[in-house]
Amino acid sequence: MDPKTKTNTGGKPVKKAKQSPPALKFIKTVFKILFIMILALMFAGAGIAGGMLYGYISTATPITAEDLAFTQNLTTKIYDRDGNEIDKLTGYDNQDRILVFDKDGEIPQYLKDAIVAIEDERFYNHNGVDWKRTIGATINYFVPFGGSFGGSTITQQVVKNITGDDERTPRRKVQEAWRALQLEKRYEKWQILEAYMNLVYLGNSCYGVQSASYKYFGKPVKELSLAQCASLAGIIQTPGKYDPFTEEGRKNNKKRQELVLGKMLELGKISQEEYDLAIKDDLEFIEKSTVKATSNKVNSYFVDQVIRDVLKDLVASGLDEEYAKLKLYSGGLTIKTTVDMDIQNAMDQVFKDPENFPGGEKQGYTPQAAMAIIDPKTGEILAMYGGSGEKTADLTLNRVTQMRRAAGSSFKPIAVYGPALDQHLITAATVIDDVPVYMNPQKPEQRYPVNFAETINGVYARHYRGLISIRTAVQRSVNVVAARVWKDILGGDLSFEYLKKSGISMEGEGKYVSIAMGGLSNGVSPLQMTAAYVPFVNEGIYMEPITYTQVLDNDGSVLLDKKKTESVKQKQTIVYDEATAFVMTDLLRSVTASGGTASYVKLTDVNGKSIPCAGKTGTSEDDVDRWYVGYTPDFVAAVWYGYDKNITVELPSGSRNPAANIWMKVLQNVYDSEKLESRDFEVPEGVVKKQVCAYSGKIPTELCSKDPRGNAVRTEYFIKGTEPRGNDKCDVHVSAKIDIHSKDLFGRPLLATEYTPLNEVEERVFILRREPYKPKNPGDPYPLDWKYELPVEYSDRYTSPPKVENKKPAQSSPSGESSSDGTSPNNDGSQNGKKGENGLSDFINRLGETLQDIIKPDNDRNTD
Repeated sequence: MDPKTKTNTGGKPVKKAKQSPPALKFIKTVFKILFIMILALMFAGAGIAGGMLYGYISTATPITAEDLAFTQNLTTKIYDRDGNEIDKLTGYDNQDRILVFDKDGEIPQYLKDAIVAIEDERFYNHNGVDWKRTIGATINYFVPFGGSFGGSTITQQVVKNITGDDERTPRRKVQEAWRALQLEKRYEKWQILEAYMNLVYLGNSCYGVQSASYKYFGKPVKELSLAQCASLAGIIQTPGKYDPFTEEGRKNNKKRQELVLGKMLELGKISQEEYDLAIKDDLEFIEKSTVKATSNKVNSYFVDQVIRDVLKDLVASGLDEEYAKLKLYSGGLTIKTTVDMDIQNAMDQVFKDPENFPGGEKQGYTPQAAMAIIDPKTGEILAMYGGSGEKTADLTLNRVTQMRRAAGSSFKPIAVYGPALDQHLITAATVIDDVPVYMNPQKPEQRYPVNFAETINGVYARHYRGLISIRTAVQRSVNVVAARVWKDILGGDLSFEYLKKSGISMEGEGKYVSIAMGGLSNGVSPLQMTAAYVPFVNEGIYMEPITYTQVLDNDGSVLLDKKKTESVKQKQTIVYDEATAFVMTDLLRSVTASGGTASYVKLTDVNGKSIPCAGKTGTSEDDVDRWYVGYTPDFVAAVWYGYDKNITVELPSGSRNPAANIWMKVLQNVYDSEKLESRDFEVPEGVVKKQVCAYSGKIPTELCSKDPRGNAVRTEYFIKGTEPRGNDKCDVHVSAKIDIHSKDLFGRPLLATEYTPLNEVEERVFILRREPYKPKNPGDPYPLDWKYELPVEYSDRYTSPPKVENKKPAQSSPSGESSSDGTSPNNDGSQNGKKGENGLSDFINRLGETLQDIIKPDNDRNTD
């Protein structure tokens, strides 16, 4: 080519090469780069996706044979503490779920076909995952373009119901699909469909087609017509929308039923004639469930509670609640309970006797009661009864565990005295002044709290005793003392802390002084009260109450163990020092001793020997709730008595606390049936005995034994180190000379003056308050011990020296009389002779001696 002419050797001109515009070149380059990047991203994405899939699958737990054990209709058996079978669970769950089994011919073919047609028409052809629907659902998840692409098959829905995992995430869908594939490899289609029909939710608390059939049609599923089967199957998609119990729901249900029938016709599951007849069938739904158990046997309150406890613990161990129910009722479990049937029968006998439920029907309510007995060394519940009379249904209200009521004074030992003793803030001998107080901040003008009314010295009133010991306050259930200890000595924080350690949560309760008397907003259950007293007889240790010890799976492996399984392990908490627990027990023994509020509570052993009893009565405001919580060295038990509604318990005059009466009868039956011998509460190390004065709590003096009410010297138990020592002697008892013929307006003696003749003077013992009682309001009553206080007024009978006639000496007396002692009074009141020289000085000295004799505490003698 000639560069000059731009021609080739043939002489023809050469065409100039066509050049692409620069913009086009750039676009092509970008597309090439993007194409390469997309390919790279696709390969990378595939790798990431593959890794994610592997991760999802590797962490998925497959459905096991045990997970579907309920399809075998395995019976769960319940045993007592001695290994005797006491009950069986055969699939009936309080009428919320009733299992049906295809192999037993309980499921009509119409229902199976209806469910498959509307929920998963390719169910019998896929291997657990319908890939066509799954791909459509997946694309729609990432690139929504309308339409419904439910990807879950019946098998996948079984997986979801068993695992309880319903998150809308790729991870869950991948794991669900993999589990479904594994499930299909291990089970036949009929087994999977059967499981689905027992798991599926159909509204109105119905789980499974059998309970729904009873709920909506009032008959077992095997009696359903084609039209009814289609209606039932139609509910599954959206139970609320197709609810037969609402007018709108019935209309929707009919439309849905026709859709199901049409799908069945399309798939060849029914003929045209069957379709036509079913479409015309008038669906008749009942208004409410009429599910009936197949057996007349009713579970006991104890078995009901075992069911609740095991179900709760299965869920706590990681199972979905619905699956846990199926596992419990049809998983072939072995449940080892704590019940002692001899003790349970002894309790049943009392609770089924109407004579033990005085008061009668009020406002349509009958008197009720609830009781639990616990072995204090293990926390195992030995027996319980949750209502009066015969139990007539399963899983009814169990007042032992499901009722919360105000505890009244039975709360004092665990909210006030036990904690205060343990903190060494009080002793059993500590003296508190039981006088009118005003402790209600909302109503400062109102006297609060007041003591319960009782008859003392023939007078029925709300008395105040004055200076009394903690022992007397516990024995007589004195509200004022409990309130003063709680508010002024212990404090709400410590009280709540001890209650929490005793198994009673005070969440939602205000720190008001009413807590000291058991005035609770939320209340406590009889089981909580029983368990809270366990530390008093168990060396200060709280044991969480339990109804079972072990649950075994159908293959014999341990599923739950209350001693070992971490998620359900029995809790144990040190509440009190061992010495505290004993001292509190000895205080509570005073309640059942002479003078106590439950002095009539007595038990005897097989040999007729008295059994030591300790306990506390309790009555809530307006006598709505009556309690007795008590124990022996062998058992702890609490009884509540009242009405389900807040109605005053009215009893015949002179009647005993009905709760204490039931407690005593049950425990006596127990000791009779168990043939147990009496044994005493053991005194632990760290407890000492000491003589004290009952009205000062200190070391007694000679005067303490001369208290006008009787000998005030008592022998008391103390936590070592808290007993009075050294010169800590009684300063309450004092002696004074009184005029035996003078009294004030209230009949109290008046002090003798220095001029009171000796034959009209008597030295007596009185009490002297450290803080004199001063009524806040004019109407406030004085404490009962007010009449024993040291008088402050002198008799006015002899206020000056006796007048003596001025006589001359005997030798010069006109009358010949002389002074009997050879002296004669002077005009200034002095007398002649040896006393007359210093008459005024002698008078002053004698006056000082007399004043010293008026108040003469004797602190020189230790009678301990």
